[in-house]
Amino acid sequence: MKSEILSVIKYFSFFNYFPTEDEIYLFLKTKTSRVKFKQILNEMAIKNTVGEYGIKVKSSLMKIKKIDRYVRLLSYFPQIKLIGLSGSVAMNNAKEEDDIDLFIITAKNRLFTARFIAILIAQLLNLKRFRVTRFALHATRTNRDKVCLNLFFDESNLKVPKNKRTEYVAHEILQMKPLVNKNNTHMMFIDFELFIKKLQLYFINKHKTNEIVTDTQLWFHPVDFNKKIKNGV
Repeated sequence: MKSEILSVIKYFSFFNYFPTEDEIYLFLKTKTSRVKFKQILNEMAIKNTVGEYGIKVKSSLMKIKKIDRYVRLLSYFPQIKLIGLSGSVAMNNAKEEDDIDLFIITAKNRLFTARFIAILIAQLLNLKRFRVTRFALHATRTNRDKVCLNLFFDESNLKVPKNKRTEYVAHEILQMKPLVNKNNTHMMFIDFELFIKKLQLYFINKHKTNEIVTDTQLWFHPVDFNKKIKNGV
């Protein structure tokens, strides 16, 4: 269990982020009781860097406030069904120089119309992120507090492509915070129980020993004492 806790912390370290106790528990690949988890966590003496985290929380909240008008304007358009906050800002882990990642779900057959609207309004409000290329690095420009419109889904197809079903994408989906959510689009997208089931089954099957897994029961006993007693071992 200690190695799995460290694995979760190591994953978040790629983003210079120290996860909360709840986040570590959520992303454990092998589930255990809360009591056992806290006991192991205390034994490991893992503590968060509260001061640095507090600064990043404040920076994240300020960035969300700066796009309030932009989000509100987009919400008036029927072509846009969901605006989700992702990336470092969604995790309350933003540095001052970070941009703001947004994920948008559009009405059926309105993918490109919605993208056009989102980009146009961002441009008008001076919130559009600058494009960085090999030929134009925009050395004098900054994308601080600009919106990064990096993901659009049509509501008719909310399934994540198979080649994108990675641990990273799973984290991003679970961490996303809906800012606009029409007609319960967020729950339609995430289908939380099914998503979590598939994610956990992936890791369970990868290391399966004596576990019993059905849609209604989960049995996790690495050592099967029934067999030991039956066989007189």
